[in-house]
Amino acid sequence: MRRSRPTKEININDLSDDMLADDSDPPTAVTNLNELMDVVSQPDQWTLTVLNGSSAGLVIPMGDKPAVFGRGAEADVRILDQGISRKHGTFLLRGSDLYFQDLGSTNGTFVEGRPLRGELQLEDGSRLQLGRTLIRAHLRSAGEVAAVQKLYESSVRDALTGLYNRRHLDERLESEFAYAARHRIPLSCMVLDVDHFKKVNDTWGHAAGDVILKALAAFILDAVRTEDVVGRYGGEEIVVLLRGVNAQGAEILAQRIRAGIESMTSAYEDKLIKVTTSIGVATWEPMRPFVDAQALFNAADECLYRAKQSGRNLVICDTTARSVPPT
Repeated sequence: MRRSRPTKEININDLSDDMLADDSDPPTAVTNLNELMDVVSQPDQWTLTVLNGSSAGLVIPMGDKPAVFGRGAEADVRILDQGISRKHGTFLLRGSDLYFQDLGSTNGTFVEGRPLRGELQLEDGSRLQLGRTLIRAHLRSAGEVAAVQKLYESSVRDALTGLYNRRHLDERLESEFAYAARHRIPLSCMVLDVDHFKKVNDTWGHAAGDVILKALAAFILDAVRTEDVVGRYGGEEIVVLLRGVNAQGAEILAQRIRAGIESMTSAYEDKLIKVTTSIGVATWEPMRPFVDAQALFNAADECLYRAKQSGRNLVICDTTARSVPPT
């Protein structure tokens, strides 16, 4: 019988450089494509696939309940496209047939390039244009629905943490910034970085680092709202976008996340590893605007750098005075 060894709690910030081991090779992820193509014997199902924009590739299975598409908070499916009305139109099933109703949208709806007012029964393969967003209706088997949903998730998600990946995060930052600027509501950007993360990888290997990142990702997702955007920007850096949250609210949340991570322990083999995080925060507000989305991110990233330089395990918020552009 294998004897259990005592578990030792280790704070990575307490390790010195002479305690570090050699790097180990990072793990390689392999996807089984056969698993994606399993087909089950269930009735065909209508699906709606977004073809362009920040949600490109998103597959929405139609259920018995009608689905209102729009850019407003009251829509069932919310698309950040300024050309779409707040409640633009409704997809609904009648028996096995799929219909679309335009709800008096400002810019109208086009089906196969033709303007639609009112209601139309859709065919398998019908293409609709709502604002600048293209949507295609498909009748698929249940196995195909599951496969395309998995493929979409794999295209926008980080394989290790399940957070959004860098490409999708960049797209969402642009669309969230445009939405905030148009509606003149706050948008906060939070950039987090694990302190001394290299020591974790150098001491116990990348597998230990992966355990830390997955635990942090789960904790952050639990700390934010469903509508907030959380993505892995690269390495141990995580970005959070908070729509409608002002500078004060973002700082409170950042401090809560920092303190929560500091109190966490992550189990790896016979060890309990503790880490801390540094966080930079910047907020777009009507009276303190940024010129573009990249400027907002850069300000948060600069605050992160200052937190690192100031001793780590800190939250630093952007307080730079900015003038309101003339209208």
